[in-house]
Amino acid sequence: MGIILPLLIFVAFLGLNSTTAYYSRQIARPPISSAARVGAQNFITYRTAVENYISANPTFTGTISLQSLAPFMNGALPIAMEPMNNVISSAPGGGIMMSVYAQNLAPGAISSTIAITQHDASIGHKVGGQWTSYSSATGSTVNVSIPDSNLVSMIQIN
Repeated sequence: MGIILPLLIFVAFLGLNSTTAYYSRQIARPPISSAARVGAQNFITYRTAVENYISANPTFTGTISLQSLAPFMNGALPIAMEPMNNVISSAPGGGIMMSVYAQNLAPGAISSTIAITQHDASIGHKVGGQWTSYSSATGSTVNVSIPDSNLVSMIQIN
């Protein structure tokens, strides 16, 4: 009996320790850098400013300048939005196609954008003439001239 009790305690300790290690790996997420979070938030702010500009100017097509977007940015600094751009065009079935894109963002900015927007299906990337959503893996042909980019939001507004 003298060896059984310490052996049982050891086995119980081992079981609890391995269970704790297993669940800590399941819950722990890699930290998002502050530069990635800022880049993501700037992209979302920029996209929202473009949406608000289109709401105020529903017949606009072309590229909206940073100066024109400034009143729609809720106090965000336009200089932070320099790696971003937009193209507003007529959509094939009517309405407007809003394309907002960013290049050269901090590592992790894409995954941070997806997380902040809760996997918004309008967030994707463009390669060649194809746009593909990061969240839903659906895609479509891009009929506007934007560079291949690692973060593109495309929304059709009717």
